[in-house]
Amino acid sequence: MNRMSSLALTLFAFGAVLSGCAHDVEVMGRFGGPTNAVVGPDGLLYVSDGYYNSRIAVFTTDGVALREWGTKGYGRGQFNNPHGFAFLNDSTIIVADRDNGRLQLFSLDGALRTVWEGAEVGRPWAVAVTYDGQVVSIDGGDQDNNAPRGGIVILDSDGRVQCRFSGFGSMQGLLNEGHSVAVTDSGDIIVVDLQNKRLQRFNRLGPCEYVVDPSWGSIAEQIGFEPLGVAVKGSTVYVTQQKPFGGIFLLDLATGSKISEIAAGVVERAHSVSIDAEETLWVTDVYGDQVYRFSPSGDVLLTLGGK
Repeated sequence: MNRMSSLALTLFAFGAVLSGCAHDVEVMGRFGGPTNAVVGPDGLLYVSDGYYNSRIAVFTTDGVALREWGTKGYGRGQFNNPHGFAFLNDSTIIVADRDNGRLQLFSLDGALRTVWEGAEVGRPWAVAVTYDGQVVSIDGGDQDNNAPRGGIVILDSDGRVQCRFSGFGSMQGLLNEGHSVAVTDSGDIIVVDLQNKRLQRFNRLGPCEYVVDPSWGSIAEQIGFEPLGVAVKGSTVYVTQQKPFGGIFLLDLATGSKISEIAAGVVERAHSVSIDAEETLWVTDVYGDQVYRFSPSGDVLLTLGGK
């Protein structure tokens, strides 16, 4: 996804003073196309500040800036649009370094551990981790018109590719730019199929055996929205929309039917959504250069960044 408006630098006020020079405080308070925000296993908020700043920034959940790592580039430990991330069971953070075509793994303090890349991995746009430690990576493509590509890649916790399925296309079970991914408690995979304007659910039959659920997908498509970000918590699927200032849709996990809509008219373009242990929602605004925290009913609890 390309942002049509020019980059605006943003700043928010901190509740505490960072160590280091004043420039550090200023830079930590700016976002440039943030792509994902998730509360980590240590209770801190991690933000992939992706399209422009290409870094990972870490905050307390009440908005105090703590640290950051990564710069824009091609070297190991650098990023070229960190588009999504997830945490392995040992608390390693695994980042989909989209435009560099790789997955990079770090400790929570930003030390690089390893890099996974190659033809089978492709160009990761999104990543999630199942309950038993399998890594689900979405090869979104960045399409070459002469050789379009897409698919779902399953890796073990050591980065070995276990299988790859789906592919590029518009037929059921295929993807045209898999943009965001979530996994259920049982290991099923839900993917935002960006250019096909739909959600697809792949039910897990075994460690590396998945089948698309056609009835679930057809129900989800009937509610008339264009999905962009997705998260799952318990029996509820949370979906952000591509349209400006669209709300967050809550779907029933079992059927894909719409339960409700919250937070309409707030976020300029909600790129991602995640849900923390307190059932609050974290949403990145890729156009407004902000990160929002919402209550379960859609009230704004906290805003980071802003124009």
